[in-house]
Amino acid sequence: MPGRAGVNIIENLIQDLRYGLRVLRKNPGFASTVILTLGLGIGLNSAIFTVASGFLLREPPVKDPPNVVMLTMANPAESWDRNPVTPTEFSALRGQVHSFEGMAAVLIENLPLIGRGDPESVTVARVTSNYFALLGVPAHVGRTFVPGEGPAKQQFNVIISSDLWQRKFNADPAIVGKIVTLGGQIYTVIGIMPEQFKYAFMPCAIWIPDSFDAQSLGSARREDRNLYVFARLKTGMTVREAQVQTNAILERLAHDNPADRGWVANVMTLQAALVEENTRTAVLLLMGVVVFVLLIACANVAGIFLARYAGREIEFAVRVALGARRSRLIQQLLGESLLLALLGGGFGLLLSLWSVHLLRAKLSFNAETAWLAGKVQVDSKVFLFTCAVSLLTVLLFGVLPALKSSKPEIQAGLHGGGSAPSQGRREIRLRSGFVVGQIALTVILIAATGASIQLVIRELRAQLGFDPKGVLSVDLSLPSSKYHTIDSQAAFFSEIVQRIQALPGVQFAAVTQEVPESFPRRVAFETGVHSASRPEERPQAGGYFVSPDYFQVMRISLLRGRKFSSSDSGRSPRVTIVNESFVRQYSPNADPVGGFIRTYGNLTSVPVSRQIVGVVADVIDRVGQRENVPQIYLPFVQDPTSSMKLVIRVSGDPTALATAVRDSIWAIDKDQPIGDIKTMTQVIEAKGAGDRFLGWMLAGFASTALGLATIGIFGVVAYTVAQRTHEIGVRMALGAQKGNVFRLIVGRGIVLATTGTAVGFVGAVFVVRILASAAYSDSWFSALLILVIAPASVILAALLASYIPARRAMRVDPMVALRYE
Repeated sequence: MPGRAGVNIIENLIQDLRYGLRVLRKNPGFASTVILTLGLGIGLNSAIFTVASGFLLREPPVKDPPNVVMLTMANPAESWDRNPVTPTEFSALRGQVHSFEGMAAVLIENLPLIGRGDPESVTVARVTSNYFALLGVPAHVGRTFVPGEGPAKQQFNVIISSDLWQRKFNADPAIVGKIVTLGGQIYTVIGIMPEQFKYAFMPCAIWIPDSFDAQSLGSARREDRNLYVFARLKTGMTVREAQVQTNAILERLAHDNPADRGWVANVMTLQAALVEENTRTAVLLLMGVVVFVLLIACANVAGIFLARYAGREIEFAVRVALGARRSRLIQQLLGESLLLALLGGGFGLLLSLWSVHLLRAKLSFNAETAWLAGKVQVDSKVFLFTCAVSLLTVLLFGVLPALKSSKPEIQAGLHGGGSAPSQGRREIRLRSGFVVGQIALTVILIAATGASIQLVIRELRAQLGFDPKGVLSVDLSLPSSKYHTIDSQAAFFSEIVQRIQALPGVQFAAVTQEVPESFPRRVAFETGVHSASRPEERPQAGGYFVSPDYFQVMRISLLRGRKFSSSDSGRSPRVTIVNESFVRQYSPNADPVGGFIRTYGNLTSVPVSRQIVGVVADVIDRVGQRENVPQIYLPFVQDPTSSMKLVIRVSGDPTALATAVRDSIWAIDKDQPIGDIKTMTQVIEAKGAGDRFLGWMLAGFASTALGLATIGIFGVVAYTVAQRTHEIGVRMALGAQKGNVFRLIVGRGIVLATTGTAVGFVGAVFVVRILASAAYSDSWFSALLILVIAPASVILAALLASYIPARRAMRVDPMVALRYE
């Protein structure tokens, strides 16, 4: 009966598990080795899956997440495909794309919040009134904006984040209905958002209503690419259909508006938009690496099982002789494998808990990453994943040994001889096959890790082009409501530089829009008399807007000409300083000093002619930079902005100057918020922290894989020695020297390593070429180096793994060996 058959299977499984427990108690060494090996592979997979679940599979805290999309813009002239939208584009799209139920826009800016402790610069999101209704997110306390109600009725209302509420207002619910002073304007707090909304979509502290109506904006502001747009799909509509409709409208708009030509929409789900592409790539890379480690662990355990089952041939033969079917033997052996897999999975789950705790402590590159890392936890999804992986390992390491061992030769098994040597040889070949597979995977993994670590080494050894030691960096952002003209902005920063320069211990002080390694904004330019045929074809350089003493602060060498001076004012002729790479690329055969270039603020702006007055050394533009790039330095007073970084070179400890710097700033403006105060060394270390952490994790996983492969080689060689003890005794009795025996055994390990290396080398070539091309320009030299190191590491591990069994074989007593069975 079908029902009875199901009961029998369960009863047999319980019986097999009980028997397996008795076997494991009698063989604690075997059990602990398998559990530790499996636990290591499963635990690493569970830990990385926990991170993947927290970062990649995290559902946005909105209503019906699959139907909420983000709309960004792409242009062939831009390397980034997630550019914001202009007010003109938003006005054209809103209400015309029939795929959407609604569309909302966000503009991010920084404004000073005063009146509660020290002035603080907070990130403010100006949003359309339907923003929260479109996302379907209610307020935690109070209410959100009323959709459809114009900004005129809501313009002095604000909603604050849970983080700001707790940090600045001590989580007082009575703050709703009270006023706050933001950017010199008084607002009324009407709501507080829930805690999980902290880093949803745009990390901000305060929301203010706005309309972004292109008609009400000036002609210049209409084309500012600064809006982040969200939309909700209508029922039954797909992302692809919405993208086609959106681009059709943008194509019609481009006919009438030259500034919009070449731009196309990129519609993506909100979950995809929340994850940066480099974060997704890093997590998926880690997942791929730990899967390799799991496969190596399973191959190792399969080899151990083959050796273990070889010692139970008599037991299996007796069972078959008493009438046991092969299917029953397979069921029993898989039951034992399942028991070990579950125990290994339990150990792996404990290991993943510890690993996740460690990862949380290390994933603190910035505030957003640290907050997300805090949300990474071992939950029900991770538990189910661990169970699934544990069951999968039964198929990976248990099925083949079970099939092999469930077909014993009864006569040979009962007599303990006969075809035992041939059986041993077949087992050795099968175990050797597992080890070859382990080694091949290990070679690929080591090669991939080496290619990734090349980027880390390049970052650590990069020639910065400046001296970060002894430099303090301070972020300053002026509120446009108070410093609404470029003259007032320039005057503030000029005065603060003068005050800081007069402080004791200060050697030089300056301001800059960006510091090196911050990937400064690109400045389009032209040289000579000929213009580019199309605006997007203009060459671009890294643009640094600096005050005169910037080069002394950063200790950037002046090679030709002069530095900026106080005479380079906003009313004097425009000047610029270029770097060595600029000269090599655009003026290799002439002195550029005294020549002119034309710079452009955007694709449609008029050119500004600037005279080159100096040439400075190259500095690094960004983390992982392959080669030096052209750079242009501009006097900040000729192109002032509201956000600058104050950089100060001091003779002692830079951090000791922090209090005096704050006092100097507040002496000029008591309401001016002060951003991060860090040493330049801290700034640089933070830039590449993520890549370095990823590199060391990959190195750790590769080392684990190499260790498992070494154990696998050791196991096969040791098993070979045991199986060939009689043969070794005969050889030694006939006059073989110990050196010959040593070379025979070590040679076995080398053969396995060489075979596995050859197989893995083929895959390693493809992997290294892909990763190397993304990590460094001299890819072939570095790739060849890695393709030498990876096999050499495995061969060395094989020698070490073969040494102990070889030494044991040399000590075999010929008389004892001749009697060995």
